[in-house]
Amino acid sequence: MTNKRIETETYAILNNLDWTITKLNPIIKNDGYEFVPITLQKLELNFSEVFNISREFKPNQRIVKSIEKDGFNMISDQFQDALKYYFTLHPGSEEYPPDHEVYLLKKITNTYTEKGESYFLIDEPTSAQIKITDYAAQFIRKLRLYKSGQIDFQGCFSIFKEDRHVISKYKTPRNPIWGLYTVDDSDLESINKLLDNKIYIPELLKLAIESFELAYDSTNPKIKFTILMMGLESIFNRSSQEPIKHIISRHLALTLATNEKEFDELYNKTKKLYNTRCDIVHGNPEKNKIEKLNVRIKDELYELEELTRKVIIKLLWFHDAEVGEPTRDSLFNYLNKKGYNI
Repeated sequence: MTNKRIETETYAILNNLDWTITKLNPIIKNDGYEFVPITLQKLELNFSEVFNISREFKPNQRIVKSIEKDGFNMISDQFQDALKYYFTLHPGSEEYPPDHEVYLLKKITNTYTEKGESYFLIDEPTSAQIKITDYAAQFIRKLRLYKSGQIDFQGCFSIFKEDRHVISKYKTPRNPIWGLYTVDDSDLESINKLLDNKIYIPELLKLAIESFELAYDSTNPKIKFTILMMGLESIFNRSSQEPIKHIISRHLALTLATNEKEFDELYNKTKKLYNTRCDIVHGNPEKNKIEKLNVRIKDELYELEELTRKVIIKLLWFHDAEVGEPTRDSLFNYLNKKGYNI
């Protein structure tokens, strides 16, 4: 008996993004992928098995999520509950999920599986899932590096094109998420450059980039803070004999500042953030200082993340322009020539 070839589609589920992510489609189509907007009603109709809802399930009632051109966008209570394990409740919203549609990363070229009398051959869909998982991981790393927004990977799946049965899927564990990832028109040129697989990462920045990514995986703000500061230390601190707080603050300010006023602001801000790092790592016996640290840590964590991101991006561009292949010594010498007084 001849096996029947069945066309399959492969998708990745990326959480915590909005419609602006589709602005990147002209860029990522060159890699064979695109973001597909899908209303929640069509998601339940065509992808219910991905979210552990049987295609034969008949709900008693549905919830109206929005009104579209072709009518009401409605889903069942059960499907809405199932989505909670894949998509994050946006801050300030009482509905779940608050959006009327989701955005799946799709492999543009479909694959095929072979169906025998009592089995499926899933080599092609499995290979496609491995590739889309690897692609999504690199894609997310670069987007996180470019700007704030806690976009994350929830899993991937392959589904039959015709009858919409899921042939294979993988889901990752979830951490709490803060901060929607959005793409502005002004971001496109820089993101395009960053997503270029030919971009070279100097040895000097590799630990900082790994630290930056690792910070996203932690749910403890104090640990995130310490990891981000460690990333900056890996770039700017040449030896244990130098005053670390001064060196990191000065060199970060020299990297990002375009004038003396900006330099002073960045220098003082970084010193303050390093003091917070010391309070976290070494502890502070005074109860009121501990309480103040717990209050301010969220804002200071955001400040540190933004500074770390800007430094890494700036030095990535430096490789192409001013510094060439940077080492700590060459970067130290380059920054000292900028001539600010501290």
